[in-house]
Amino acid sequence: MTTNDTPTIETVLESKPDYLSGLTYKARYIGRLLDRRDKWEHDAWAITLRFNGKRREFRFNLGTGHNGRTPELAEVLDALVRDARAGEVSLGEFCADFGYEYEPERLYANSVWVQCQKTSRKLKELFPEDVLKVFWECAPM
Repeated sequence: MTTNDTPTIETVLESKPDYLSGLTYKARYIGRLLDRRDKWEHDAWAITLRFNGKRREFRFNLGTGHNGRTPELAEVLDALVRDARAGEVSLGEFCADFGYEYEPERLYANSVWVQCQKTSRKLKELFPEDVLKVFWECAPM
């Protein structure tokens, strides 16, 4: 738990609530990649989440300091939820929140924001509203 007793996704998963019994997770290593824009070297993963007969795939990246360690479900869900929430605001708010200059014609900030929107849509397709509400209310890990 965090200092204000708001649960994290990790603590929610550790409590093994019945409503998450249909959740499964698979991570497949894609490889070590280098981002062309900012030269960030990272380990890329293909993540498959299944919940009650539905399946969605996501891309997940970890810095090289993790030494190829397979990401855990809690950290993946935490990152996906934070990204999805970022996709719920306007592009201007997104830029202000994450330190981008607000220039809608600039491709990078806009493309990151669009990816966050896609993550939000996929999570909404995968999980019912009551489960998403639990995740949305969790403190960041």
